[in-house]
Amino acid sequence: MIRLLAFLGFCVLTALIASWLSAQQGVTVINWLGWRVEMMTSLLVTGLLISFGGLILIVKLLVSVISWPSWLGYNWRARRRRRGDEALGQGMVAFAAGDMAEARKLARRAERLLGQGVLPDLLSAQTAHATGDDKAAKRYFKSLSAQPGTAYFGHLGLMRLHLDQGEIEKAVWLPVQP
Repeated sequence: MIRLLAFLGFCVLTALIASWLSAQQGVTVINWLGWRVEMMTSLLVTGLLISFGGLILIVKLLVSVISWPSWLGYNWRARRRRRGDEALGQGMVAFAAGDMAEARKLARRAERLLGQGVLPDLLSAQTAHATGDDKAAKRYFKSLSAQPGTAYFGHLGLMRLHLDQGEIEKAVWLPVQP
């Protein structure tokens, strides 16, 4: 509604300026390089305004054509990120529901779309641990424990792995190790 009112206001203002210009009397004479051009001043001003508006449109068109590849890349990355976030969320729901095969598939998809990150790695580690793939779980948990923000989850996962394998001493001493 506001845009419509702004457009109508612009049209009314343009009509008022055009009416005022046509009511003005005057002649402009240009002598240049042996040429003599004589025209009404209102016509000259109108022509200059139209030329200026056309120049602005051409510049905007050129800028949009030049920036098109970066815009396309941005949208591609945003769409990829959105699909990765959806896969991550669905994977967490599948993990919570106990559907480990679906959770693992969605964890791989999220990791492929989002790359290495905290949440994809955490979901992959949890699903690998829940499905019995201890090698993959250990790799993911070690990766998580190497990062300061996720070290807690990584150490906790490694401790669970050691406890599941009956290595109680390793599980107890794991947090103390540098």
